[in-house]
Amino acid sequence: MALRVKNRQPPKTDLTSDFRSLVSQRGGQYPPPSGAASASGSKILQRRDPPPNVVRAQQQWIAQAYVIRKHIVSLLAFLFSIRRRYLALGSKTRVHQLRGLDDETQTPEDEEVDATSSAFTKWKSFTGPLTDVQRDEIDFQVKVVVKRCLESIKDLERAEEARKKTAPTTPTALSPLNSLLALSTARDSSTSILASSLISAHRSSVIQYLSMLLSKASSLQSDMQETRLCVQREKSKTLANTRTQHRNEGVGSTSSSAATVAAPTVIKGSVGGSFNPELESESGLVGKDISTQLSAAQIEMFENESSELIKSLESELAAIKKAESRLYEISELQTQVVQQLEQQSEITDQLLDEAIGVGTEVGKGNEELRKARQRSREADKFLSIFLVGSGLALLFLHWMD
Repeated sequence: MALRVKNRQPPKTDLTSDFRSLVSQRGGQYPPPSGAASASGSKILQRRDPPPNVVRAQQQWIAQAYVIRKHIVSLLAFLFSIRRRYLALGSKTRVHQLRGLDDETQTPEDEEVDATSSAFTKWKSFTGPLTDVQRDEIDFQVKVVVKRCLESIKDLERAEEARKKTAPTTPTALSPLNSLLALSTARDSSTSILASSLISAHRSSVIQYLSMLLSKASSLQSDMQETRLCVQREKSKTLANTRTQHRNEGVGSTSSSAATVAAPTVIKGSVGGSFNPELESESGLVGKDISTQLSAAQIEMFENESSELIKSLESELAAIKKAESRLYEISELQTQVVQQLEQQSEITDQLLDEAIGVGTEVGKGNEELRKARQRSREADKFLSIFLVGSGLALLFLHWMD
């Protein structure tokens, strides 16, 4: 049983005031540089924020991911809450087993789930037993929610692919020529490449997490439908066996009563032989129509029972076929979700490798920048010496003249 942390309490020892006093003391010991000192001293590095449209697109993408997560968590909570009543198909033993399973299974809780906006709000107030029509409605609603969440996850993937097309992904600015000509541009480009790779890895992890949640919900719904289908098959088999047994008992009681009413006597011979008319009558019935030996009321009763049995079996068969078709649809959705999850796992691994490679290339680029600065200083020194020497030579030639 996993621990549920609903409310996070602050620590008993509050050191916030001590921390603030220490910060104020250290701030007095190390005052910030003034404007003149900063202008004359070294250049202070400042953070360069991305453009507003990029920030807005990132916020929209994350907000959409949170909305999808909220819907999936709401779906999981609904499935866990309705599971016992969904699978309670009339068997008391089955109900007790499901109650034990529900006690062991934890329902996911999320404070961000808005019950009023959920598609399953009306089922929260419903406490009675479910009918087959209501179960079909639940299956349909779950299928619609799973499809919509899957489409939303694909929209997130398409948005990420569109961002990758415009984001810098190749370290073209890290070549030696660009390092010599535009050092600051190279530094900005390497930072942009590293930031783009980190954003790609983060978004891939988010999409993989959402796909995993959706796969869990789809698997839970598929298990519920499979269990319901198995129970319906067992009920149909039990009903068919019960009807057949009752019919055989009715035929046996009718034949026994007819035999007791007109039981022929056994005639014994003088030499020990015997003649049994009952055996002769039974052997004479072989190959004959038994309906001639039954009354009209008995024939009508058997026909009614047969028609009722056929109707019940046909209805059970139709319900089983319908449940199988819904199970196939959920299985197809689950297959799509699993494939999506596998693709996201591959993409995440690829992005991780790319991020490691980009980090290595950024390190190499920084090393090239340091070497370029060193070469630039050496070239400046050589040029200064050359100019001074040339000036002295010109002065010497002028003095000689």
